[in-house]
Amino acid sequence: MIQLVYFITLFLFVAPLVCYLLYLFLSSDKKNNLIVPETKKMAVSIIVPCYNEEKFIERKINELEREALFAGISEYEIIVVSDGSTDGTNDILKKLSKEGKIKVYFLPVRKGKANALNIGVKEAANAILLFSDSRQEISEGAVKKLIYHFSDPSIAAVSCKLVHKDDKSPIRKIINRLKELESFNCSTIGVYGPLYAVRKNYFTILPENTILDDFFISLKIIANGGRIIMEPGALVYDLKFDSLYSKQRILRTINGLLQIVKEHRPLLKSINFKYKLFLFCQKYYKLVAPLIFILLSLVAFFNPTILLWHTVIAAILLITLTILSIQTVNTIFYFLFIYFTNLFTLKKYYTPLWTKR
Repeated sequence: MIQLVYFITLFLFVAPLVCYLLYLFLSSDKKNNLIVPETKKMAVSIIVPCYNEEKFIERKINELEREALFAGISEYEIIVVSDGSTDGTNDILKKLSKEGKIKVYFLPVRKGKANALNIGVKEAANAILLFSDSRQEISEGAVKKLIYHFSDPSIAAVSCKLVHKDDKSPIRKIINRLKELESFNCSTIGVYGPLYAVRKNYFTILPENTILDDFFISLKIIANGGRIIMEPGALVYDLKFDSLYSKQRILRTINGLLQIVKEHRPLLKSINFKYKLFLFCQKYYKLVAPLIFILLSLVAFFNPTILLWHTVIAAILLITLTILSIQTVNTIFYFLFIYFTNLFTLKKYYTPLWTKR
């Protein structure tokens, strides 16, 4: 009986991930070229929500202006929504507004990024929306490579490819490869928030309490039959991978994922089985797998033979990961430590407001 319980649990632990990987590698059309030829000039509204970004906001506006000109966009506007900023951000934005570079909306009270995005989209005049955060740096030509995809009418959104300044994270490289394979298959399950573009008719007003706005937008697009791809040539450079994983950010991500399950079940039900599998393995597996592993360990404890095999397999996996990247092991254990030590107090970190990194 113990053996049966163990192997059923093991199957539940491994099967979804195996099915996901086999599906991607066997069914993806790897000959599909993500670069769509330019067929026409496009009108784009560039939306930058911000909160206390005095260190980065002027560089970001200049960067986006450079990218829009380089892309040859026939018509563009840069809309900045300052969500109750209290540092020098608003003074910088006033100066840039007087220079005619941007349209700016100053919100007197901070209500969160979702609200700022809603206002920016409401004021946008063009059919293509390009969203950008303030901190990250954009590779030259990234906007051009994103926008040209919209000459394909089947594409509803295009994501950048997120890389890190140290460029040593196997985790990020694996995630990027999976997103690329999902794009080849038909659609990836989510965009990277620092830079992505969406057809305006696919944008859905965000609930103001939304924690993971880019994830919610992606799910809505897929539920409405839109296709999302990642453009591997549109690079956005972020902080070192391990710098992103502060306690606050980890818990905010976990809460954001749980919020979708708790508050948007009809949305999840409307997605077909293939995308449910993508969603589970890309986003939720990291929350479920540690709990199943603990259950496996508890079951194995009651059978010496199974316990031996369980210990050997766990040791081989740990040694393999350590050989490949000690940084990966450190990141995984830190995530697990934060996850389990705060499992019963997650509500404390439930906030839709900005997370400063």
